[in-house]
Amino acid sequence: MRATSVCVVGCVALFTAGAQAQAPTGQIQGAVRGQGGAPLGGVSVTVTATRFGAVTGSDGRYTITAVPPGTYRVRARVIGYGTAEDSNVVVVVGQTATADFQLQAQAIQLDAIVAVGYGTQLKKDVTGSVGSVASADIEKSPVTRVDQALAGLVPGVQVQTTDAQPGASLLIRVRGANSLEGDNAPLVVVDGVIGADLNEINPADVASVDILKDASATAIYGARGSNGVVLVTTKRGPAGAVRFEYTGYSGMQDISKHIPVLSADQFAALYMRNPNRDKSITFDTLNHLATTDWQGLVYRTAPIQSHQVRVAGSTGGTNLMFSGNWLAQDGVVRASDFSRGSVRFNLDQDLSPRARLGTRVSYSRSVGNQDRVNGGYGSGGGAVTAEALRFPPTIPVYDSTGNFSGPLLSSQTNDNPLAMVNLLADKTTNDYLIGNVFGEYDLVSGIWLSENTVTLRRTLGGQHDFTLLGGFTAQQTRTATSSTQGVGFSSDQLGYNRLNLATLVTGSSSSERERLASYFGRLNYSFGGKYLVTATIRSDGSSKFAVNNKWATFPSAAVAWRVSDEPFFRRLMPAVNELKLRFSAGQSGSEAIDPYQSLAEWSVGAPYAIGGLTFFNGAHPSRNANPNLRWETTTQYDAGLDLSLLDNRVSFTADAYDKTTNDLLYGKQVPYFTGFESYVTNIGQVRNRGLELALDTRHTIGALELRLGGNLSLNRSKVLNLGGDQRFFMTGSNTSLTNWRDDVIIQVGQPLGNFYGYVWDGIFQDSAQIAHSAQPKAVPGSMKIRDLNGDGAIDDNDKTVLGNALPRYLFGLTGSVSYRQLTLSWIVRGALDFQVVNISRAAMETPGSSLNVLPSVLNYWTPSNHTNTMTAMGVGPFDGMTSRWVEDGSFVRLQNVTVGWEVPPQVSGRFGMQRLRIYASGQNLLTATRYSWYDPEISSRGTNDLTLGWDDSGYPGTKTITLGVNASF
Repeated sequence: MRATSVCVVGCVALFTAGAQAQAPTGQIQGAVRGQGGAPLGGVSVTVTATRFGAVTGSDGRYTITAVPPGTYRVRARVIGYGTAEDSNVVVVVGQTATADFQLQAQAIQLDAIVAVGYGTQLKKDVTGSVGSVASADIEKSPVTRVDQALAGLVPGVQVQTTDAQPGASLLIRVRGANSLEGDNAPLVVVDGVIGADLNEINPADVASVDILKDASATAIYGARGSNGVVLVTTKRGPAGAVRFEYTGYSGMQDISKHIPVLSADQFAALYMRNPNRDKSITFDTLNHLATTDWQGLVYRTAPIQSHQVRVAGSTGGTNLMFSGNWLAQDGVVRASDFSRGSVRFNLDQDLSPRARLGTRVSYSRSVGNQDRVNGGYGSGGGAVTAEALRFPPTIPVYDSTGNFSGPLLSSQTNDNPLAMVNLLADKTTNDYLIGNVFGEYDLVSGIWLSENTVTLRRTLGGQHDFTLLGGFTAQQTRTATSSTQGVGFSSDQLGYNRLNLATLVTGSSSSERERLASYFGRLNYSFGGKYLVTATIRSDGSSKFAVNNKWATFPSAAVAWRVSDEPFFRRLMPAVNELKLRFSAGQSGSEAIDPYQSLAEWSVGAPYAIGGLTFFNGAHPSRNANPNLRWETTTQYDAGLDLSLLDNRVSFTADAYDKTTNDLLYGKQVPYFTGFESYVTNIGQVRNRGLELALDTRHTIGALELRLGGNLSLNRSKVLNLGGDQRFFMTGSNTSLTNWRDDVIIQVGQPLGNFYGYVWDGIFQDSAQIAHSAQPKAVPGSMKIRDLNGDGAIDDNDKTVLGNALPRYLFGLTGSVSYRQLTLSWIVRGALDFQVVNISRAAMETPGSSLNVLPSVLNYWTPSNHTNTMTAMGVGPFDGMTSRWVEDGSFVRLQNVTVGWEVPPQVSGRFGMQRLRIYASGQNLLTATRYSWYDPEISSRGTNDLTLGWDDSGYPGTKTITLGVNASF
């Protein structure tokens, strides 16, 4: 921290000294306006082929100082508008040259720079499928993670908040899931550093995010690119003198909804009606009972705030950006929070006309306190979010001795929810340092060396442009863990600081290492800018695979035709500015399994008696070797179209893809007589097919500017082969309902993410119905299960697919309206045609329970109330997974809405500011859904694509309102 500060001060001093030592100079100034004449702030104005430049203030004006005398070309550009140039700006010593610009609104910017992996390309020259999000789009939503800002903006990219707890990771999928065993998350690359953690990156530091989707774009990353690649580029210093900026916001968060439960009077009356109740507990139902609102005690309105300062600028051969950020987010469930402090230093330095040196370094420390959610089943005491709903409302917070009250019955293991948030501690501290130091050197004209790559660029005959990239990378990861646990303390006052005071102390440790080496090359060819070809090849070697299959090679190729550059097309379709047709094909691999899976494994620590009652630590084989274990390989085809109309005010993009993953890595179950449970092998195929559409439009009427856009994604997954098997189940339910088993099925011919169980067919109304059913032991008022095969018995043969957790349609609608200094922007996001298993509701719709239940239970079945939706008192639900608990998860959400005001410069200037923007923003304010619980995006079983869509006491969704400012000096 101290060294970084000194470096920044030293660099600023260098700028000043350098400016004073320069020869006599002049300056360039002017104004930039939009079509309607309104000033445009944030426009980058640069002197081409030099390092000189500036950024316009909110009044649209700029000044470029210390420019040597001469004739220059000056360029003005900003995202959302076309580029304008003045090629005859004459600078005279001691005088000011003027260059004014008027920019035309555009939905697509063809000269925008897109990151493509180990390099960049102009957007118009990209042959693969790449989605891009600029910093201006990220800054519209005050988010704590970079990936939160991507939701709803890029077709083919699913961003899902499966756990709303502060600091929790999100689910990100690019064109569906490929793997059964491996991680399906895309590779994250931040400033060239592979495998970065987006939770530790400050969103305000991000200049752009580019998502590589097809095989041509991802193949350069080989083994790690099969799930797509997210390339994050952080900000550099803007052209011009050093500037100081402050960005901050503060707001409040609340849970998305409250779940209605019974009051104390309702609970007591229902309990006393149960003939099977525990008679040791009685309630006086004639008098009013005080209700303990456990939700009100556990949930809260929680603050959130973020503050950032930045020093940035560029002059001569030096470009720097230094930033510091502090984020503090309290959770809506008490005792949960997340805080992160981070600093970043980006520097680019010209050492000579042929040599450049740079660095991108970021350090952050995050501290998170987590509540117990999605777990704690059985004797664990329950999840705090479950007990906030289920803990009886008749129980006070404290007992007569001043301690936290226990459950209603002494035999129950449910914990007091307020005791959980006060006494349980689950704290995670993460120190995260990420960075690189890189150098570039021009070996000869057109050839330069950068980091571990060599790039050659040549133009032959004026029309044949070649760019050839070659490189080598090597990576080694060491992971060590150590864990200590203590059980049985006489006092909890010291927490985990004195584990040795526990009655039983146990511990464990582990260590592992993995290595990856890669060679890669890429050729880009352009003929006259109209016919484009990209060819990539990468060879990867991984320590995870068997000796005969450690290396694999992944090729790809893409072609594109810029039809709009053909003379005949220009004559026929003058309104079309850009029409490009694309096609790509290629392969990428996956090694997303744990290390050592190809080797035989022994488990140690098993007690074993030899010749008596003394037990010794023993060892036994727990996994067979698999010398044939090899890479998963994904083959993908993509056909795309990029269209821009009406002076680039309307843009449209379409992509259709087909990708198949072969040699799926999975822990295949084996017969018990082998002595093993499973072993990792290559067993089959999964296919994903889909369509992606995106539209963006910009309209200007005087000072009014309107932008409307949207995107739609369709993905269909299908299991093609399971290595000779037709199906297998996910054994062990991992839910609070212990008798649910085999409730997830992976089956040939079906998509991933299927729920499996019985079909609920209502409630038995009388004995006659039971006599003619497949459930002869049922009683009136119990659940009726459909006999699907008609054999007169309810068994596993009557189970079927009940729903699927993967949305069939994803869409986003974006828009903004600007009038002079006022701007209104919004993002609407939706996911359609998917289901959620509401285990939380299943646990609270049992008439006669000794825990709290939903008000719907009051309509329980009786001989005089023949309801077909609720069982009878004391008659529990069917003991297994049924369609009764499967709900429609489709939703449409107002993801973000922001109102901003650019304070007029004559006002902000009084306070020494170049720019001042004030805004109010709301996130997740409205969600239209038929799902009955907190949030349909929840996934209590984590982000495994096979077991998505199970809601079992998850963290509630949140809505947030913030006020913020952006100021520069």
